[in-house]
Amino acid sequence: MKARVILFAAFILSFSGLLAQSDSLGMSGDNLDLKAVLAIFKESENTEEFEKKLNAADSKVNNLDLNGDGQVDYLRVIDTKKDDVHSLIIQAPVSKSESQDVAVIQIEKKGKNKAHLQIVGDETLYGKNYIIEPGEETASKEKTKKEEKEANEDDVYAGSDKPVVVNVWTWAPVVYLYSPGYTMWVSPWYWGYYPPWYSPWAPYPWNMYHTNIIGYTYLVPCRYGNYYYSPRAQEMYYGKRTSSGYVEKTTTSKYGARDYPREQGVGKQNRPDGNKIKPRSQEKINSSERNSNKVERNNNPAPQQNPGRIQQPSSPANPNPRGGGGGQGGQNRPR
Repeated sequence: MKARVILFAAFILSFSGLLAQSDSLGMSGDNLDLKAVLAIFKESENTEEFEKKLNAADSKVNNLDLNGDGQVDYLRVIDTKKDDVHSLIIQAPVSKSESQDVAVIQIEKKGKNKAHLQIVGDETLYGKNYIIEPGEETASKEKTKKEEKEANEDDVYAGSDKPVVVNVWTWAPVVYLYSPGYTMWVSPWYWGYYPPWYSPWAPYPWNMYHTNIIGYTYLVPCRYGNYYYSPRAQEMYYGKRTSSGYVEKTTTSKYGARDYPREQGVGKQNRPDGNKIKPRSQEKINSSERNSNKVERNNNPAPQQNPGRIQQPSSPANPNPRGGGGGQGGQNRPR
């Protein structure tokens, strides 16, 4: 009996490893699962809480070590806004002089009590046009003619096999972003200066990380996106995209070249690469992609005054400098 239990446990571990490998991008983005990021975003009350959950050791969502120092990188959240469009940039300070965008949550209000959301991985870490969106595979109820007309007018998908575009207006952080008293959130933390509760840890091996976060991926049904819901958000973001020269040079495939996994039977989901994506406004996205090469360098921001609900440390004697914990890690990392 004991031998059978051991054999069964070995089978489960082996199966989990194979499942994890099949879901790998073969890029650094494997260490921040964007489906899990959307799950903790939905569960957060506001942007401050979202940033805290991203960096909490017990959440295990973040496993990125982009500068190779042997510790998971702190991820800060920066909101940019124009009219009814928000772009929540998730960014990792990798040295005193450089930061690297990791992903951006793009939200656009589409009308009264209606908003659409996608999260887009940075092309350095995930490849081009890596889009994750909340969604159900098919409509679950019959619509009236009026509802069908409104849905068709707002549907960004083509063809008869249309997935449902999910309305995220009821998500607590979305309600917060569009509340009348909202002040645009810019994280006050940067390289060497972190909140008192933050304690970095060594990244997990990837198969173990995948096991840690797999529960999150079921909290919010997600799919891979083939269209940008908000070309305005995409265009606005690329004007502010930040990339680290060090990360660009050192980001290599660790798991072998793989095509992005695509779920079957949902619209036009079965694309083998990012170049076949068809946004609503191809001209605008192409323009954005041309501008994406104009990345910022050495962009460590100055401390913000009243950057949100968290207050900036009052003196350089930071309550939790990154250098105080852990080893030195890689020898050729930026400083």
